[in-house]
Amino acid sequence: MDIKDNMYYGFGRILLALSLADGKIDKSEIEALERKIAKIAIENEVDLDLVLITFEKWKHENTFSVIDMMKGGLHDFHLGDFHLSPKLAELFRSITETIISAEEPITPEERKYANQFLSFLTQREKEQL
Repeated sequence: MDIKDNMYYGFGRILLALSLADGKIDKSEIEALERKIAKIAIENEVDLDLVLITFEKWKHENTFSVIDMMKGGLHDFHLGDFHLSPKLAELFRSITETIISAEEPITPEERKYANQFLSFLTQREKEQL
């Protein structure tokens, strides 16, 4: 795995944590995520397959908590985030909102973890300027 891939791998783990924050992974969340990533890939020529692969891989594990998945995802994301561009950050924000909005209502836990990632993302962008 290339060092840049860590960012995508971590983002997949973060998305899984967001999906699990309400207690379960909903089919609508998976479908919304797949549609959004496919659309972004076409419109922006960005390969986000590793995000989906990571999400699917970890989805079948039952040995982690949402907190652990989020922490691990942020750690992995940070390992490759020096490749983060403003455009990619915006795409990550959009995908984050898509997954937490896929199944109404958005729970306080989903919003809390989404805000944690979005704050982290904003901080990393500022540090790179």
